Amino acid sequence: MANESAADLAIPKRSLILVTGATGHVASNIVEEALSLGYRVRGTVRSKDKAARLEAIFRSDAYSSFIVEDMSAPGAYDAAVQGVDAIIHPSTVTTYDPDPNKVVPATVAGATGILYSALKSSTVKQVVYTSTTPSLHPPNVRYKIGGSTWDDVTTEAAWAPPPYTPERSFLVYKASKAAAERAVWEFVQIRNPHFGVNVVLPCVIFGRIVTSPSLPGQWPIDILNGKMPSDTAPNYMVNMTDVARIHVAAAIDLSVYNQRIMAFGCPFTWDEVIDAVQAAKPAATLPSHNSSQDRDLCEPDNSVGKNLLSKWWRQPMYTDLKETIKQNLEGI
Repeated sequence: MANESAADLAIPKRSLILVTGATGHVASNIVEEALSLGYRVRGTVRSKDKAARLEAIFRSDAYSSFIVEDMSAPGAYDAAVQGVDAIIHPSTVTTYDPDPNKVVPATVAGATGILYSALKSSTVKQVVYTSTTPSLHPPNVRYKIGGSTWDDVTTEAAWAPPPYTPERSFLVYKASKAAAERAVWEFVQIRNPHFGVNVVLPCVIFGRIVTSPSLPGQWPIDILNGKMPSDTAPNYMVNMTDVARIHVAAAIDLSVYNQRIMAFGCPFTWDEVIDAVQAAKPAATLPSHNSSQDRDLCEPDNSVGKNLLSKWWRQPMYTDLKETIKQNLEGI
């Protein structure tokens, strides 16, 4: 249950929040959480068909759709931001093309374009951008992740000379998010906008599916169907609902201003994911355990995200892996 008496509201209930790419896995969950707190939501979509689909899913007078066909086009969000009190911007390029030239510039343009649009709207008070985990390191090595951590190694690998082979797809995606986030903070420094800018950096996201799953959200489903993901490196996971709530809190909480917010739930191995899938679906026949027990030993600074979950939802900690996988597989 949300904390209705909490102070520090940057925008009052019934204010209008713009959520970009509202059909996406993360964005649709953000819409759900914003509506549940009593906010109105305007979701951007690329077509009338997608707008109709979302309106059928949310079934709320507080939700409306706004068509933005190409987020990287100049002024793409100029009309969409008019009259909104906050913006949450998870929309990004998810083609997973291994050629960085086809992904990075468009992602950066989409991230900065909405900020320039927000400059033209006097009503905007907070903008939240969705980035991604800021570092990749070898397993079984302890290292800290904080507000000054950047993933330069992945960026260099993504921009290595061709051929652009398929295994580089996820590196290019991560490089695009890193480049976009750097551009966001450069905008803040140079433009000194009239609104606050917060960035949420989640790790691998599992959990509730409102519309359709992202690539990580598909992995537990694949395991249920007997197929292991191609990338079985150890990692951190975070619950989808937790991530959505942190985004909403970053948009409405006056005390969170121009911050990088880590969203890391817990480290996991793929054996543990298999066990969680089995617990959720006892009758399923699943892949055998992987012999590797490597772990991601990073030490993320989770304090801001954890405090926001506690403050606004009275949630003392991040949701664990077992419950998260159960939510990921509900209805399947």
